[in-house]
Amino acid sequence: MAAANELSAALWQERRVLNGLICALETTASGSPCRTAPAADDMVLTLRAAGLARDIAVIDLAREWDVSDDASLPELILGAPEDGPWPYILSAHLESMREQVRRIDDLGATLPAPAGKSHGNARHRDCQAPAGADGNRRMETLSVIPRPLRRFLG
Repeated sequence: MAAANELSAALWQERRVLNGLICALETTASGSPCRTAPAADDMVLTLRAAGLARDIAVIDLAREWDVSDDASLPELILGAPEDGPWPYILSAHLESMREQVRRIDDLGATLPAPAGKSHGNARHRDCQAPAGADGNRRMETLSVIPRPLRRFLG
């Protein structure tokens, strides 16, 4: 069960990073010039790195539990040995991480995008994020939470 422990540790780390991202977004939303809060961009990079560690742990666990090496967390829960604690532990991680992602999505939807934020594609250099009903441009939350994490959470 060492692989399951490694995955659980990786998920705890990812949850800590998600909490840091929530803190960074809340600080941005409050307009507070707090210098101790991490920048959201830095937290997103840290989240991507934590995702790589999680992916490696999933591959190791998938081999041990005989499930697909790109299994989502719900699939791992279904593949976990029924006579042990892992369905419950992984379900708790899943519930918590889904709630954190919902909070990040909600926070991101309320934040204005930086002025002049354009798409990365050079052909669309002058395109900006669409404005909301109040005229403010909104932060694109799909880019905040990496797609592999969304897929992993099912």
